[in-house]
Amino acid sequence: MVSWFDAVVGQVLAGVPADTIVVYLADNGYVQSSFGGVSQSRSKGTQYENGIRTQLLIRHPNKPATIQYDLASDVDVTATILAMAQGVHSDLPGRDLFTAAPTPQQVFGSRSTLGISNPNSTLLWRWIRSDNWKLVDSAEGTDELYDLASDPGEAQNLINAPQWTSLLSDLRNGLETLWLQ
Repeated sequence: MVSWFDAVVGQVLAGVPADTIVVYLADNGYVQSSFGGVSQSRSKGTQYENGIRTQLLIRHPNKPATIQYDLASDVDVTATILAMAQGVHSDLPGRDLFTAAPTPQQVFGSRSTLGISNPNSTLLWRWIRSDNWKLVDSAEGTDELYDLASDPGEAQNLINAPQWTSLLSDLRNGLETLWLQ
């Protein structure tokens, strides 16, 4: 999928003037075939990596081309666009992805069903990523913990593994802190 994305974006950018800022992002991931035995049921609209990881491309005429694998969140895109436009809005969350600001140690997200004014009332799950670890906090009480470095397909739930009790506590605390911001 990455090579397809590169080819298509390359064709589009070929027709865009070099002095134009281009931002490309998607609202959710999508797997067109199974990955490591993981089917599309762990794709679009799910809390799994194949459903939440998305492409992000920002081309700025005054910035060198780089590839980054840092954790980033959609709120960072807003902060980055404001910075590119030389706007400031200190009340908004997020960071400018072009600055030398440190990479966040954690990013989080959630999914609810049309609960815009009160997302807690329709919350399905929340998740937090910290380095290669991910905690999924389910409204149904079936929480999940994954080591994405050794299990990128999120097939082995480590939530009950006693050796990860301290890590699990840290992730839960981080999720609560980010959720309340």
